[in-house]
Amino acid sequence: MGTQIKCVCAHCGAPFMRYRSHIRGGNTYCSGACAQKVLAPTRERHWQDIFSEKLWIPEPNSGCWLWLGQLNRLGYGVIGRRAKSKQMFAHRAAYIMAHGSIPAGMDILHRCDVRCCVNPDHLYAGTHTDNMHDMFSKGRRKAARGSAHWAAKLIAEDVLAIRSSSEPHKVLAIRYCVSTHNIHTIRSNRSWRHLSQIPPGRTDTTD
Repeated sequence: MGTQIKCVCAHCGAPFMRYRSHIRGGNTYCSGACAQKVLAPTRERHWQDIFSEKLWIPEPNSGCWLWLGQLNRLGYGVIGRRAKSKQMFAHRAAYIMAHGSIPAGMDILHRCDVRCCVNPDHLYAGTHTDNMHDMFSKGRRKAARGSAHWAAKLIAEDVLAIRSSSEPHKVLAIRYCVSTHNIHTIRSNRSWRHLSQIPPGRTDTTD
């Protein structure tokens, strides 16, 4: 892998060895923790600059500030580029602007349970365990089922029609724009189990 050279950490000053090919220029750090301590404040200032464009609107009844920018598939506001490494949650940027750096290992939670809210008064720092307790205590652990799921391609009427049909898997898969595996799991009651069971007496056709 080449020759190792002696380096000095730009944060703590500790000496360490690193392969020459792994040095990309600029400051070097002995660990990810040291790099994070130096680079995190710079990144936070970057997100603050973007957030300061005020892409939100106040909701008068709840006091929420509703994010008007991009939302991810779970409904959280995001800022930055599409690549995950170049994005940040809008509510985390709001917390940083109001309260400073986020404590290490902490999440930013919503008191209002409105995912796109960026009102700093509705945000607080907590652990992942705190977030889970809050989710269970407020009944937010119920998973979306059937057509309410974000990835659903079928509705209940489609599923019942598939289960009652005697047509081959391939024919139904083409008709409903899903895979033959989807058709199989529906007919065998492995998916959409909250609907009625497979009609008695129907012969499953896999051709």
